[in-house]
Amino acid sequence: NTEEEVYLDYAGSALPTLTQLQSIYQNGNISNQVLANPHSFGPAATRTRLRVERMKKKLLDYFHGNPDYGDKNDGSDKISPSSASLSWKDYRHPGYDIIFTSGATESLRIVSERFPWTISSTLLYSHNSHTSVIGMRNETMKQGGSFRCVNLEKLHNAKKEDFTTWGKKDSSSEGTNMDSVEENKTAGADQINDHGQRQHHHLLVLPAECNFGGDRANVRQIIATARAASSSSMRQEVNAQKWHIMLDLAKAAATGPINLQQLDPDFACISFYKMFGEPTGLGAMFVKK
Repeated sequence: NTEEEVYLDYAGSALPTLTQLQSIYQNGNISNQVLANPHSFGPAATRTRLRVERMKKKLLDYFHGNPDYGDKNDGSDKISPSSASLSWKDYRHPGYDIIFTSGATESLRIVSERFPWTISSTLLYSHNSHTSVIGMRNETMKQGGSFRCVNLEKLHNAKKEDFTTWGKKDSSSEGTNMDSVEENKTAGADQINDHGQRQHHHLLVLPAECNFGGDRANVRQIIATARAASSSSMRQEVNAQKWHIMLDLAKAAATGPINLQQLDPDFACISFYKMFGEPTGLGAMFVKK
């Protein structure tokens, strides 16, 4: 084909190179080995399982998602992961588990379907979120929760009091479906935490980099503010608010390095297609331990 063609994609990687495709399909030795379900037994299953575990390790190393055991209080030896007395509070950061998905959209769907929504929950997302985030609203509203769409600049300038306000359902909530709650007897009820407070779980979803315009948010600051609102609520309020954060890293991971320990989201999703251009239909979700 002698026709010249220009391909532009500002939402992810360029077209895969020939050497990349050869590495995937010819030099990967997949054609010379029998692979099987990694959850079964036998040599073929073992080969698959080892490949999966190796890839998980590479991803955790690359995205800085391994546990950080920190130092002991006395400043002496590092805490060992095999220490008998080790608990999650001893970690500087607990690290992440990896779930392979078909892409960022499925990761968002999985979280929305399994999040502990209640009638007091709020889904908060930025105005430049991917359209897949809009689909998460249905799961929130099924349980009587509400959603709010907030300008990214407002999130940047937010104080912890703003998150407290956004977490309260009132006339300013942009979406709710109380009628469905009356009909749905399985609608989520508020939980009681260890302090005897009603626990309201909220979810903040935002992209680390806009899929359309390429704007990068100061997500580390936004996440820290949401965490501060949760901590303050735990100490002072009768109804405790707990903000969980999900980062859409599909675009950001394709254009720059990501440090999950520093960003500290509860969930994060990536798309290998946007990172490499091949293969399609493959991504991963990071879940904080």
